[in-house]
Amino acid sequence: MEKQGKRTREIRFYSEKNKAMCSVHTTGARDYTKWLEERENVRGYEVNVAWDTAFLSRVDRVDIRGSYLTTDWTSNFRLFFTDGHIGIREMILKRKLHERAYVEKLELSRRYWKAQGIEDWKLVMEE
Repeated sequence: MEKQGKRTREIRFYSEKNKAMCSVHTTGARDYTKWLEERENVRGYEVNVAWDTAFLSRVDRVDIRGSYLTTDWTSNFRLFFTDGHIGIREMILKRKLHERAYVEKLELSRRYWKAQGIEDWKLVMEE
């Protein structure tokens, strides 16, 4: 999960599954896309998925900083599975798990996607 429009490096590659060029921001995310390309149960995926900020008003605000609710966010991956369901994957740095602000952002992501009807929300750890 990142702020939308954040300046960062881009790792561009062609996704055979998506039949399109994709761009991720970390080598861990690139490694994860390689793994996704090999999964038979994954039909396709999107990277850096922008949130609908208008939808944030439907998210439970308990223990979420007000400034986070007015920020434009993106989620790292939206997965489309062969059985028809959709999943969200957020990349996280293992060393950041102890930081309250980081965990708070991840909780906001989980609540946002749950409010959208997506229950399959998981973290992907980066070293």
